[in-house]
Amino acid sequence: MKSIEEVLKMKLSQRDRIAREIDILQQANRIIELESENNASDQQGIPTPFIAAADQAGKRWP
Repeated sequence: MKSIEEVLKMKLSQRDRIAREIDILQQANRIIELESENNASDQQGIPTPFIAAADQAGKRWP
């Protein structure tokens, strides 16, 4: 049987892992939103600040 301390450490570790996973998913969601905005503005021919910055940096993708 595990001690209370071992169980608490395990739970904290699980919580930290889940928090990191949530953060990664939120970042991925934001990237998807930005790409969606870029695609919509490309289709309309209206540059967004994000596209303009990418153009200036020479980092725009096809």
